[in-house]
Amino acid sequence: MPRLPAIDPASAPEDAKPVLEGFFKARGNYPNMFRTLSIRPAIMRTASEHMAAVTGPGTVPQALKELCIVLVSTLNSTPYCLASHSALARKHGIDGAIIESIRDWRADTRLGPAEKAALAVAESITRDPSHLPDTLWKDLRAHFDDGQIVEIVCSIGLFNYFNRVNNLLEMEITK
Repeated sequence: MPRLPAIDPASAPEDAKPVLEGFFKARGNYPNMFRTLSIRPAIMRTASEHMAAVTGPGTVPQALKELCIVLVSTLNSTPYCLASHSALARKHGIDGAIIESIRDWRADTRLGPAEKAALAVAESITRDPSHLPDTLWKDLRAHFDDGQIVEIVCSIGLFNYFNRVNNLLEMEITK
């Protein structure tokens, strides 16, 4: 049972409704996290804008960013984000078997060196946000430019934050 209500979109504050409608148009549902955050529309709006900037189109394939998010959400035991972003990863072409075996990403021969470099950083940052080993940094730099590293690291960091919010609020999976 969630700790806070997921606001009915029809009853949401007026300044929250455009954001909720945007999610409905894009995903066909109103995500419970954003319905809950609509209690404070400014927080909901900025969270939505930040998520769009971080996970949206860039020079890193959205599939790779979603795969990093799936790993982060798996490591943080966040069923809410895991359900949502596993579906998005599939939508962006990630094989369901890769998602299901994400904890074993190192041994997965379907993943290339660049994907593994990003996943290694995702795992490292999630387990210890205060330090990234030089070997992982060098491997990331070998595959990605500065802008791409910003996209990857921000995806990882944002979902560590979202995971904590959703776990604390015991968010129900959006149906």
